[in-house]
Amino acid sequence: MSSLVNLALASNLLWGKIPSDVGVTLPNLLVFNFCINKFTGTIPGSLHNLTNIKVIRMAHNLLEGTVPPGLGNLPLLEMYNIGYNRIVSSENSALGPLGFLISLTNSTRLKFLAIDGNLLQGVIPESVASIGHLSSLTLLNLSYNSITGEIPTEIGQLENLQMLGLAGNRIAGRIPDSLGNLQKLNQIDLSGNELMGRIPTAFGNFHSLLSMDLSSNKLNGTIPREILNLPSLSMIFNLSNNFLNGSLFQEIGLLESVVTIDLSNNRLSGDIPSSLRNCKSLEEFYMARNSFSGPIPSTLGEIKAWKL
Repeated sequence: MSSLVNLALASNLLWGKIPSDVGVTLPNLLVFNFCINKFTGTIPGSLHNLTNIKVIRMAHNLLEGTVPPGLGNLPLLEMYNIGYNRIVSSENSALGPLGFLISLTNSTRLKFLAIDGNLLQGVIPESVASIGHLSSLTLLNLSYNSITGEIPTEIGQLENLQMLGLAGNRIAGRIPDSLGNLQKLNQIDLSGNELMGRIPTAFGNFHSLLSMDLSSNKLNGTIPREILNLPSLSMIFNLSNNFLNGSLFQEIGLLESVVTIDLSNNRLSGDIPSSLRNCKSLEEFYMARNSFSGPIPSTLGEIKAWKL
């Protein structure tokens, strides 16, 4: 067994504790995949001693405790997924409650980092600037925790990022313009936070974006014309439950491929743009609880589901 390189037990009904010495008894492991089971206990610290390991997946279990030290020992790590467990922040770490993020600076091959759906608290460290060295990172998901503070501008250095998930936290402050540097992004979800200020016009740089969800924040100002000129949007465009005001520009008709537009619960006013007729793929259009006025364009009758 000591020569085993791939241990994949995912998507079963397995329970019990993962042996704490798994990284000792299986020193040649490259892939450790225990996700979607019912494992309890803590993340084995010995896994973080496997200097050649590439994949660690333990998402969707019942694991508790903190992220053990040693992530900085994994220079070849490509995927680290501990999402949807009961992992908490470390109260004793000299690097802070989310200090383990800083230790990942040595994992320059990391492509997939998901710690969403846990009980993590604290501020994303300012020294997360080191995460800018993770030039291979394509997915960063910290959603559905209790993370506070602001979005670090340094996240804008992750030039290969394709998915950014920070939803369902308590993140406040303004959305940094630097996120507009993430030109390969195809999904951004900042919903369910306490973000304020205007939507950055730099979001118009997201030429590969498929889905944008900024709902349930405290964003104000007008909807920038720039983010309506994203023809790649083909899934969700959700700005609902904010304090956005002003008119809805005719440029919304440029979203020809989007399936769902949700602008409900804002302070938008003016006419409903006739250019919506160009949104040929639109199936759901929500604009309830705003201050729109004037006639309803006849072309809206072609939308499968829409709510005023």
